[in-house]
Amino acid sequence: MSNSQVKPQSATGTPSFRHRLLTRLVGFSMLIGILLGLVLGTIQLTLDFQREQQTKEIVIQKILSSVASAAADAAYHIDKSRGQAVISGLFVFPAVYKAEIVDDFGGILVTKSLEQPSTEINIFARILLGAESVHKLELLVPELPHPVGKLRVWIDLNLMAKDFTSRVWLVLITGLLQTMLLTGLLAVLFYLVLARPLIFAVTEIRNNRQQKSWGKIVTIPDAHKHDEFGLLLTEFNTLVTEREQANTNMSKTLDTSPVPLSITRLADGLLLYVNPAAMNMLGITSSNFTEIPTSRFYQNPEDRIKLLARLTSDGEIGEFEIPMLKLDGSKFWASVSAKLSLYKDESVIIAGLIDITEQKTNAKKLLEQLDELRRWQEVTMGREERVLQLKQEVNRLLIESGKSLRYTSVEGYKQHD
Repeated sequence: MSNSQVKPQSATGTPSFRHRLLTRLVGFSMLIGILLGLVLGTIQLTLDFQREQQTKEIVIQKILSSVASAAADAAYHIDKSRGQAVISGLFVFPAVYKAEIVDDFGGILVTKSLEQPSTEINIFARILLGAESVHKLELLVPELPHPVGKLRVWIDLNLMAKDFTSRVWLVLITGLLQTMLLTGLLAVLFYLVLARPLIFAVTEIRNNRQQKSWGKIVTIPDAHKHDEFGLLLTEFNTLVTEREQANTNMSKTLDTSPVPLSITRLADGLLLYVNPAAMNMLGITSSNFTEIPTSRFYQNPEDRIKLLARLTSDGEIGEFEIPMLKLDGSKFWASVSAKLSLYKDESVIIAGLIDITEQKTNAKKLLEQLDELRRWQEVTMGREERVLQLKQEVNRLLIESGKSLRYTSVEGYKQHD
């Protein structure tokens, strides 16, 4: 029969983008896709690296061995023109930018160079070919047991590793595009299979709640009648039907109850339901009782505040006696028993009333009678004491005159012989 000062918060509407199920599923899918792409890409690049490393080593050895004999002969005969021809032939390989033949005394027999690459060795070339760009080969001739000189060749490692570097970036970019494409496809799939049916179901449930259609069930899409989502909606509809049936049974029970009962919305204190017995007690004749605030039925507003405080603290209250008013303003006493509960998805107070006006009136009359009896007893006790004093005085005078006692029953006096 009371209302709370704090309005309960309504259920949240559409969740924020960050908290949507679709966003989380797509995020997880993208994360898994990226991690899986990195793992598979790393495996692929490792295999490519091993093959490329072996290939490049073979290429370098072929470059050096292709001129080893001619370079050794030029160094042995100290033939600069022949040596120049030898190292010039090395520059048919685009990666060679410098070459020289050194005799066995350490002197440079011939040398040739192009513009030295200005860029630093990139990480892929360094891993693939090493940090040193110069490769050396000792020049040997069959007639001598010791080298007759050295062939030194400088190779542009970045150029040698260019194909592999391009392939690395291609693998990374392709993997990223594949992940994004897969994520997009999964997002569409998640939306069509899960998110969109959920949105439709939530929207229908919200509309039913706003329209007070408590017993209306949710439509189950044909595509989901036999899957987990359809099972969830089926269980939800069963719950709605059972709750509506329970509310109907409760309403029938309340209607037929001889005890005056009422249901009050906790949020605003308005009546949601009163049974016929309560309508008769409170003097309500109109069926439009939902616009009547419960505060109209209290003689003292403080009583409503006290009842609400105890109800909020304990959850229920029993035999709370308060003076109340009927709708026409006539007064009566009632014993209120109330409990917090839920009714049609709203926090309510279910209260039972008992008219105790007659008991209060009888109790008041009894107290008045007891008070009158007490006053009569006080008067009577005073008269008896006065009579006893008079009897004692008569006996005293008789004794003094030598006569016998008249009131022998008075304590303290005996009959003289």
